[in-house]
Amino acid sequence: MVYRVSPAPFPKDFPERLEKFRMAAGLSRRELARRLCTDVRLLKRWNNGTRPDPAYLVALFVLAAGLGLLHLMLPEVEDAWEKGGDVERRGE
Repeated sequence: MVYRVSPAPFPKDFPERLEKFRMAAGLSRRELARRLCTDVRLLKRWNNGTRPDPAYLVALFVLAAGLGLLHLMLPEVEDAWEKGGDVERRGE
């Protein structure tokens, strides 16, 4: 038997989420780029719809979690945050 797992679709509203996060964190584009060890041009590409590499996504989520703003980046976390509940873990 072969099991196939399809990955969750990348959020289409990622550019809006990124900007919302940046503003809530009080970071300039330059400061966000510095914290992610990249440059502003790459952030502009993300805002134009280019998907970040997985390593940058992890760094972004770690930064967001550290600032208490992860709910702005991840749809499931945002839904749970708005409902006032905990995030359910998949597969448990």
